[in-house]
Amino acid sequence: LRGIANILAAFTEVPQDRISEIYPQLNPQVRVVMDASLVKSVRSGSYVWSDCPLDAIYDFLTGVDASPAAFARGAGFSESQIDLPSFQSMADVSDQAVPIKAGGTIKRYRLWGGYALNEKMKDVLPRMLATCDGDLYMTSDGKIAIRGGEWIAPELTIDDTKGHIISHEFGRGAGALAAFNELTTTYMEPNLDYREVEAEMWVDTENMALVGKPRPATPALQMVPHHAQARRLAKIHTAKSNPAWQGRIVTNFYGFNAIGERMVHVKISALG
Repeated sequence: LRGIANILAAFTEVPQDRISEIYPQLNPQVRVVMDASLVKSVRSGSYVWSDCPLDAIYDFLTGVDASPAAFARGAGFSESQIDLPSFQSMADVSDQAVPIKAGGTIKRYRLWGGYALNEKMKDVLPRMLATCDGDLYMTSDGKIAIRGGEWIAPELTIDDTKGHIISHEFGRGAGALAAFNELTTTYMEPNLDYREVEAEMWVDTENMALVGKPRPATPALQMVPHHAQARRLAKIHTAKSNPAWQGRIVTNFYGFNAIGERMVHVKISALG
C-alpha cells in the first residue's frame, strides 16, 4: 500500500442497548477532506497541488503512479500525445481574476473533487471538462488539444458571396421548443462541508409563459467549488442549449479551413 492513502478509524464500543442511539446508521461513515493528489503542472512541469482544471485534466490524461512499476492511471495517454501549448493557454484563462457580488475576486475556473481509479474515462472527463467549459479535440498533428472557457472572436469567415457555401438550411432557434426554460445547477459548496448543493435557479419566464409549463434541466457540476463559477457555467450551458439560430451548411473545399476552429463567422446574404 505504499503511495496509497489509508485511513484507520477506531470507534468506541458501546452497550448493546445504546447502539442505535449512538450509532443510528450502524457502521459509522468516515469522511475526509484533504488536498489529496499532486498533479503535473502544465506550465512548470513540476508535480504540485493544484486546483487549476487544466492541471487536473492533463494529469488524468497522462498520469502515471509513483510505484516502481509506474503503471498508468486515468486515461493512459503519453505526454507526447498532448498538445501542451493549448493546455497552457487555457490554464492562463482559468487563472483570470473574476469579480463576485460579495466583493473581491475568484479565479475564473477551479476544479475540486476526485474520481475512483476504476471509473471509465467517459465518466470522469466530462465532469472535469464541465468545470471550465472545456472541449477536447484532435489537432492536425494528431495530438489531443483543449479549448474553451472564453469568448474568442472568429478569424475565419465562410461567405456565400464568395462561393464558399454550396447549400444551407438555417432558421431561428428552438424558441417555444427550447431545450429547457428552468435550470437548476448543482455544485460543491465548501462552506457547507463540501457537499453538493443547488445554485440559484435560472428561469426563462418568457418561454415558460409561452409554453405554459416548466421544462427543467439540471446540469451537474460536482467538481465546481463556487456558486459564482456555477452560475457562469450555467449561463454558458443555457446559451449553447437554446441557440438563437440553428441549421447546417455545405461548403466547398474552403470549408476545410474551419478544421481546428472553435468559432467561425458564417455570412449568408439571403438571410441578411
